[in-house]
Amino acid sequence: MTAAPVRWVRAWTAYRRIGPLWAALHRAVPEIALSTPTVRLCPAFPRGAEFALYRRIIEIHDGRLALRPYVHPGVHTWAVATAGRQGTDGNAAARAEAACIAAALAAAKAGLPYLAGPPVPYAAHEVQASIEAETAWLIAVTEAFTRSTRAAEVGTHRPGVRHAALWQPVIRHC
Repeated sequence: MTAAPVRWVRAWTAYRRIGPLWAALHRAVPEIALSTPTVRLCPAFPRGAEFALYRRIIEIHDGRLALRPYVHPGVHTWAVATAGRQGTDGNAAARAEAACIAAALAAAKAGLPYLAGPPVPYAAHEVQASIEAETAWLIAVTEAFTRSTRAAEVGTHRPGVRHAALWQPVIRHC
């Protein structure tokens, strides 16, 4: 009988924790939000929070996919190298992902798609195929994204800035 309230609290907490990343993506790509009736998020309806969390996870991935045209193929490599130098706390992959998202958001806001080739393929991270694992991953990415000084400044571009010049500072500080 206590399992449902515990699941609801966990889902609601996770939903709130990945909110900043979702909000940044939603500002850039508003169409990621599904337009369905509002989900009731109260303890009497424990599945409401779980459903809302699941939707938010999907919408984050949809936002990332929508930003692919703004990602230079080298951004992920640069981000991984930089994130690895910034610490050994095991969150280098999350910091690299946060940097890639921040760089894509900056390029999208600046109106600078990468036009030299096809969009970068969606490089899925390697986690277990479960909502719990995906939620933990997105929480780590969101924390890296919100703690980054550059991610918070995404979109402060100057006209005429090239892709690498725009992305390198974002990547270094994520």
